[in-house]
Amino acid sequence: MKGRSVLIFALLAIAAIATAGTSHACVSQEDPYSVEVLLNKPGLSYDLSMLKSAENVVDVHPELIGVSGEVVVYKSHYHDDLAVILYESSIETAEETNEHPVSYPHAELITIISTKKQTKISGEEEIIKDKGEQSQEQEKEEKEESVQKYLSVRLTPKVHEVTEHRYKTKAQISKTKFEPHQNFSHLTTPEELQIPGWTIKQSGGGCIGDKCFYSYSADYKENDHWVEISFFPPERTRGGIEIDIETNKELSEVLKNEILYVISSMFYLGKPDFQKITDALHEMEKVEMKVPEPVFNFTDEEAKEAMKTELEWLSNTGIVKGLSAEDIQEIKNTTKIGYAGYNSRMFYEDGKWIPYSESENPEMIRVKAVAVCSFSLKGIQVPTEDVVMTESNTNIGSSDMILVVLGIVIAILAAIGVVVIWVMRRW
Repeated sequence: MKGRSVLIFALLAIAAIATAGTSHACVSQEDPYSVEVLLNKPGLSYDLSMLKSAENVVDVHPELIGVSGEVVVYKSHYHDDLAVILYESSIETAEETNEHPVSYPHAELITIISTKKQTKISGEEEIIKDKGEQSQEQEKEEKEESVQKYLSVRLTPKVHEVTEHRYKTKAQISKTKFEPHQNFSHLTTPEELQIPGWTIKQSGGGCIGDKCFYSYSADYKENDHWVEISFFPPERTRGGIEIDIETNKELSEVLKNEILYVISSMFYLGKPDFQKITDALHEMEKVEMKVPEPVFNFTDEEAKEAMKTELEWLSNTGIVKGLSAEDIQEIKNTTKIGYAGYNSRMFYEDGKWIPYSESENPEMIRVKAVAVCSFSLKGIQVPTEDVVMTESNTNIGSSDMILVVLGIVIAILAAIGVVVIWVMRRW
């Protein structure tokens, strides 16, 4: 491929080896400011061969971003600082495809290793073997061959690192389950809590066998000040529930009291646990950290237009076939910053394009192997020039070429025959 950028494979390989001992799972840190759609509607097809032989396109090794199919990257046709990542994927769970393992933000990560018959958490002393290594490898290959692949279109802006300060603290309480309650009424899930100024949502999870567990977060934002409270269950912490608190500014006494109220609404707290949280709020640690920030303001409206532009280009060039103007418009209308990654990307279900998290039966992601953090542009030199289709892209296919040549030969022979007959008649 002309203009193909060199990938920093060695550095990523070293990083992968360094983390292999701990078997940490992770997802892309770029998901919150990216958008993505899986083109799984029946009747759609794609052909990446034209892009793979084009100029200003990077052919990426799939293992570098944690997937199993082909991957190409090029500069968006909408914005110079926006990268387009096209990769082959499926709508099966990560247990089947080993794609997009789940992570737990702001905490040490663990990997859930799952097989059809037995499950274990990596790091345990006991080693569980379902089958011999050879038969497991064979089973994996058979699964990969049987899984239906689709094309996923992902848009991620380039980023630069900025220095910011965070204030962090944590406390582990004796509670082992969530007990959401409000106005003297018990609630089914923490997400049912209605606290002004706060958003309570499910933020992660994992599965051991057939039993799944979930993490939750409570988010507060006012102007440029934000607070995030993360709640990690005992299956994650190997003990009581852990509460992590992070903010970008020092907390006022009013906000500290609000945080105590939110946590007290998640659990029926006794005095010892309440005191642990109170002490933690008064012992917050100031941390200086480098955080990625998009180099331009990639808003929802920008994302909608960028996705529409890219899907139209893919359709017009014939790389994607069967995507109607109505499909593109509906995907554009659905597009929202953060709709990216296995749990949140858009896909087609029951006649409409929706984020996977809103599907009828979203599967909890299960991780069965060490995985590289997906979709980081750090290891990829995104082209700065527009995609240029080479002559081979526009040439007639080999089978068509044979027919053309054969037709020309027949025409020449016919012309010679006419000339010969004409000459013989004159004689």
